[in-house]
Amino acid sequence: MTSGHNVRATVFLQCGAMYKTEGPEELKPVGETEFVNGVAAMSASGVYGESRACAGIVGHADLTLGEKVTPCWRRTSGRGAGAFGASATGPRRMRT
Repeated sequence: MTSGHNVRATVFLQCGAMYKTEGPEELKPVGETEFVNGVAAMSASGVYGESRACAGIVGHADLTLGEKVTPCWRRTSGRGAGAFGASATGPRRMRT
């Protein structure tokens, strides 16, 4: 992000890293989203420059789990099902 290009922000796409090692299987992907949200918060502080790493986060939830997937949405968003991103002002709901 400091190679001379004007990178203003990045979007993180879930890649299967930092999953939780304990707890219900359907909640394991939440670990990655929580980790990346922390990276976004550090970047949003401005300490690392003007660019915003992980300004958008695309997470994963196994929708084939039916109602069992609801806790996964709630853990990552705090507001129920939908798409969410991070910004300098914190998480925000995006249109789905």
